[in-house]
Amino acid sequence: MACILCIDDDATVLMMLEKLLKHAGHSVLKANTARKGLRTVAGGKVDLIILDVMMPGMNGVEMLKKLKDSELTASIPVIMFSGCDEDEIKQQAFGEYIENFIVKGTPLNEIRARIEKILALRPPK
Repeated sequence: MACILCIDDDATVLMMLEKLLKHAGHSVLKANTARKGLRTVAGGKVDLIILDVMMPGMNGVEMLKKLKDSELTASIPVIMFSGCDEDEIKQQAFGEYIENFIVKGTPLNEIRARIEKILALRPPK
C-alpha cells in the first residue's frame, strides 16, 4: 500500500492517524513539526502527506508552499487537516494546491474514504 507522512504537533492526533492508516494497510511516517516533516519527506518515498494547519514555528500553509515549490515534492498529494474550518485558511491552502481539507472531528470512515480516493488517483508504481 502507500507510505503516508502525517505531520501534526498533537501526539494524540498522530496516534489516531497512525492507527487508522496502519489498519488500512499503509505504512506511516510521523513528524510533530513542519521542519521535521520536511526532513522526513526529503529522506524517502512518500505517497501522501496529511498536514496540520496550526503548528508552532512553521505552520502548515507555509510548509505546503515549500513542498509545492520544490521539484522533488511538488507532485506529492497533500491533505490539510485542521481543527478550524475557516474559509481564509481553506482558500490559502487550496491556492497552494491541496487535494483535500479535512476538519478534525470528521468521522474516521470519512477520513479513510477521502484518503483512499486520493491514493486511487496515483499513477501505478
